[in-house]
Amino acid sequence: MKNPSGSWRSNQIHDFLKYGTNEDYEIVSDHLGSDNLWKIVCSENDKFKVIVNADHPFYSRVYHSSQSKGITSALDSLIFSLAFAELYNTNDNNAQLFRTFKTVFSMTLDKLTKEELV
Repeated sequence: MKNPSGSWRSNQIHDFLKYGTNEDYEIVSDHLGSDNLWKIVCSENDKFKVIVNADHPFYSRVYHSSQSKGITSALDSLIFSLAFAELYNTNDNNAQLFRTFKTVFSMTLDKLTKEELV
């Protein structure tokens, strides 16, 4: 992918938004072995995948307790959008910045969840 910040492996955002289908990407949950709420991976066929961390306290609080499919779909969309924004703007020079952003975002959400503000 060539993005405004450099190049990175991905789809072009305008192509993705115009032509992308759910066959081009997926959102799944799994145990990541980290404290981050999400991770981006790209399969061998360039399918964009966002993995939501099933071990994150926010996941347990919201995904397991929600009776509404609309709420979990909205959260999936929010996390997917954050992950795609990360992918769209990451390059070799700012990759650490995005790792830090994701870590701080996840730690803050963890704290808010533990303090029962979520």
